[in-house]
Amino acid sequence: MFHRHQTLTLFGFYSLLSLAFLSWSADRVVHSLKITFYSLWSPLGGAVIDELDQAGRFGGRLADLFRADQRAREFESKWIQDRLDTARLETLEEENERLTGLLGISVGAGYRATGARVWARDPADWFHSLLVKIDSPTVAMGDAVITVQDGRSVVLGQVQELLPDGKARVLLLTDPFSALSAQVGRTGEQGLVEGRGGARLLLNYLYADSTVRAGDEIVTAGLGDVYPPHVLVGHVTDVVEPVGASSKRAAVFPAARLGFVRELLILSPVNEKSITRNKTP
Repeated sequence: MFHRHQTLTLFGFYSLLSLAFLSWSADRVVHSLKITFYSLWSPLGGAVIDELDQAGRFGGRLADLFRADQRAREFESKWIQDRLDTARLETLEEENERLTGLLGISVGAGYRATGARVWARDPADWFHSLLVKIDSPTVAMGDAVITVQDGRSVVLGQVQELLPDGKARVLLLTDPFSALSAQVGRTGEQGLVEGRGGARLLLNYLYADSTVRAGDEIVTAGLGDVYPPHVLVGHVTDVVEPVGASSKRAAVFPAARLGFVRELLILSPVNEKSITRNKTP
């Protein structure tokens, strides 16, 4: 029986299946075709057509619900993307403001300033160094590195190593191997600031009768053509009186907020020695 009417049975099943799928669609063109199909079949089975029409309406409402859910998801995705774009724009504006502040400071005659961004920090040397990305061939090992805080230039450290991928390692002034000539801002007395790790510095080699006191500003002395003079290093927190023939020393807290540095300036001395150095392979 089935084999004798196989073609007709399959055609009927295919028609009903197609009609079911069409019933789920809310498209106007498909809806018109569906009405026409119903009209052609109406003399043969009005009850069946009514059931299919109700199923079609239910399918249409269900399809509307799915489309509404899809629109809600798209709206949520767009809202998240807008939030990310806004946050990214605010970050760029803050970086632009900091860079403008850096480039707007006066570094003094005899130095060429190169702006750079902090690229990474080495977990094995977190408190003592920074990895920065540089795009200038004039930067060399030993160049001074400063930043700007509250409109004033402050010392960060020195370029310790030039890496082959266009980056450089900056040794922070708090590293135990760091040292720079400095002076007491109030009196002009000179000494040597040495790193002690963490957030500690030590101003060494002060005379026994030095009048240095807590709260004094310590600035660069400008000796050795590494740092320009009067760049802020830090503030005296404690004075260590000399014992015997030793010199007076002072504990200094660095002015640079080393945990928040994002942009910096590399100062390259512009003189015959530096030009010769930069031309050396």
